[in-house]
Amino acid sequence: MNDPVFRIGGGLRGGFLLAAATVILLLMAAPASATSRTYHVSNAAGGQDCILIGSWDAATETCTLNTDISTAGVDAIHIDSDGITLDGGGHTLTGSGNLGYGVYLAGRSGVTVKNLTVTKFNDGIFLTASSSNVITSDTVNANGNNGIEIDSYSDGNTISINTVNANSNNGINTIGASDGNDITGNTVNSNGNNGIGLGSCSGETVSANITSSNTNGNGIILGSAYYNNITGNISTSNNDGIYAYSQGSYNSITNNTIGSNSIYGINLTSSDYNKVYDNTVSGTWGVGIYLGSSSNNVISRNVFNNNLTQAGVSGGSGNAFSLPMPGGGNYWSTWTTPDSDHDGIVDNPYVIAGGVQDSFPWTTPDGWLRDYFWSWYDNQSSGASDWVLMANPAAALNSLYFSLSVQGASKTLPGSGQVIPGHTLFSQYPGLIGGPVDATSLTSGYAVTSQRTLWAGNSLEEVPGWQTSKLSNDYFWPWYDQKNPGVTDWLLIANQGVDHQDNPQGIVTATVKLDGAVLGTYTIAPGQSIVPAFPGQIGGPLEVSSTGGDVMTSQRVLSNYGAAFNEVPGIPATELSSSYLWTWYDEKSPGASDWVMVANPADATAPIYYNVFIGGAPAIMDGGPIAPGAATASDFPGKQGGPVEVDTFTDPAHPGVSVARSICTKRTLWGPSFEEVPGLASQNAASGYSALASDYQWTWYDEQSPGAADWVMIANPSGSPMYYEIDIAGVKVMDDKTSGGPGPIPSMGTITPDFPHWQNGPVEVKTFSNAAHTAAADSVSSQRVLWNGYFNEMWGTP
Repeated sequence: MNDPVFRIGGGLRGGFLLAAATVILLLMAAPASATSRTYHVSNAAGGQDCILIGSWDAATETCTLNTDISTAGVDAIHIDSDGITLDGGGHTLTGSGNLGYGVYLAGRSGVTVKNLTVTKFNDGIFLTASSSNVITSDTVNANGNNGIEIDSYSDGNTISINTVNANSNNGINTIGASDGNDITGNTVNSNGNNGIGLGSCSGETVSANITSSNTNGNGIILGSAYYNNITGNISTSNNDGIYAYSQGSYNSITNNTIGSNSIYGINLTSSDYNKVYDNTVSGTWGVGIYLGSSSNNVISRNVFNNNLTQAGVSGGSGNAFSLPMPGGGNYWSTWTTPDSDHDGIVDNPYVIAGGVQDSFPWTTPDGWLRDYFWSWYDNQSSGASDWVLMANPAAALNSLYFSLSVQGASKTLPGSGQVIPGHTLFSQYPGLIGGPVDATSLTSGYAVTSQRTLWAGNSLEEVPGWQTSKLSNDYFWPWYDQKNPGVTDWLLIANQGVDHQDNPQGIVTATVKLDGAVLGTYTIAPGQSIVPAFPGQIGGPLEVSSTGGDVMTSQRVLSNYGAAFNEVPGIPATELSSSYLWTWYDEKSPGASDWVMVANPADATAPIYYNVFIGGAPAIMDGGPIAPGAATASDFPGKQGGPVEVDTFTDPAHPGVSVARSICTKRTLWGPSFEEVPGLASQNAASGYSALASDYQWTWYDEQSPGAADWVMIANPSGSPMYYEIDIAGVKVMDDKTSGGPGPIPSMGTITPDFPHWQNGPVEVKTFSNAAHTAAADSVSSQRVLWNGYFNEMWGTP
């Protein structure tokens, strides 16, 4: 029932042999405006046939259509040269009788096809023996076979942000030893067979796609497909959400949302050595996860929620439904008690039909999110004081117990590491220096952690704990500076000894690049950190990538000739966004200077353009271009307000389909101090990823210590008023109804309350879309601290 049909009608050039009478009938049925010719676009004069159907830009080798095209039984457009851009300009290619191809590439590279609608051909867009091409922002619907087909040794193509619906066979199909393609951010719904099909291919990335209601097939299917990465997709209302068969092996299936599929959520049949981690599988009418004649697969830290049958195994051997602790097993909504020792693990294993079991089933859906990392600890360097703070939210149902290690060595915690609800634990170790730092919550439950550094007695810096699930092998910052007078800049790169799945890892190799050029390559042993610096270097963006495993990395800056200290973690490549937000901009207060930094990753394929808004009002429109591997800084003298928003695009005209990932931070000079804050991602160009939340927490609030001033900042990025509540150590200190308070937050507005004489933690901000506080609404929230005139700002932990 689930076996795929990767090709209908042979799929070779020429299609079916038709009787002459049939051909005549098809031609008679074609619209009067239909043509029986195929248009050829090349780098010849005028773009060859481009001048018949559009405008030709010889400098960029771009053909932009200026008309719709209807064909009668033939292909519509052939791309006959490398490096061509076909820009549909919103126009439509329409076939007849589901014959031929809308756009055809054979043996081509460097071609881009965008902004085009293709319908009623055999295959909408077809690539054969064509590599390193880009198919983006197209609508490919209602074709007789596949919407987009990547065929016959077509490698390294990017298929992104397309809408591929209601095609008779597969929406997007990759076959014929076509390897290393990137299928990202597409909407692939209601196709006659499968949403996305991978057959006899390897090294593919299928990420952040929506595959829904492919009711005669499956959301994503892998047949004889090896070493592929299936991550961050949403697959709902298909037969199977994700189906691997006939040695669909050695694949990574992670962080997918799989819901309401009719047969299986995840189906591994005759498929071995797959890693299935961090997926949510819910509401399956049949079996949440099924293994049939499959061996040596690892299934851990998934959420199986209210499936008719949670799991099934038939045949095969060596499958593991849990990892040794602290990795653990999965969450099963039907198996959450008892937990007599309060360790977050159900006391009894979850037994799965077929003779296997989950030995460490979690009691909560996020029980495994327990480790928090920092790259370095320093309570030894002259002028350095360092604390690790661990907080238990006031709403918690039980105490949390923590352990702490630095460079792999266990450290003693006050009170045996116990933190009761609504309290914060501090730990400090005079004379200690090194990294990485690992705070582990030993009991199931949500924790809030941070590291506070006081430098030279005045400069305060606070960095949230980096959750295990956020570890990455690729990080960015927009800028590096060890050239300007008084500035010292270095990186900290830590190998925690585990990857983001809590699997043990060995030596990793880290590479540092500036403006795309390699500055250094380093090997790092498990449990060790390095601190490279690059005197005389300035520019951006800055990138740290790793092989052999994930790392934790941050950038530390001493400014004002060593008087002021700042640290900012790298932005993971998976969290690069096309839209960033901050709570506030200030180049009006005495001593305040503020810059918005925007960088284009060196691996980008085109320049980017940007808009900046402050309090909803334009500050920069149509900024750019910023070339790949370049950065820019903008300031706005006399401006003060919030929220601040940066949006980035690949097209200077900024159509909605041209959003582009970027690297954005805001840099502030306040009196003698320097502070850098990454933007909070509100939209990811490929996946829709958002870091916004309706509930944020911090470990501590202090407006009682001498020289301390503390503000909680809440910005409303929505088009409606926003309501809120602020709690400190479980006590409500302000809401939108508080007498004398600022009231609801207007659209594109920010409030900046402070609470004199308060000193306690944790701190919590909750935001709502209604006055009754019953409907959550995403906000942007940070905490700003002045300590003896030195400035620090930190995002809340969502």
